[in-house]
Amino acid sequence: MDKYPIDESEELGRYITTCVKVCLLMSACVPKLVLVTPRDQLPTTKKGQHERVAFDKKLYREYVTRGPYVAFCVWPALCQSNDMSVLCKGVAEATKDG
Repeated sequence: MDKYPIDESEELGRYITTCVKVCLLMSACVPKLVLVTPRDQLPTTKKGQHERVAFDKKLYREYVTRGPYVAFCVWPALCQSNDMSVLCKGVAEATKDG
């Protein structure tokens, strides 16, 4: 038996409902708003693996460490879909490993 069944959690239900409302409002805006992750910036290679992503300080701020590459995305950036202008920077963990 699950410790936290989804159908019995009021807080989770309210959170999911709010997320759906925000997504619908974002898609109803003109221009539409999009969430951008570092992986969205690169095409997928033939093997289905992404190349190392360069850290873009225009889109993200560093989470804890600094470096030229993205280790993982903590929070995506919020941009306008027509010209990709940044409304709110995202947060990403950087790494020096290349």
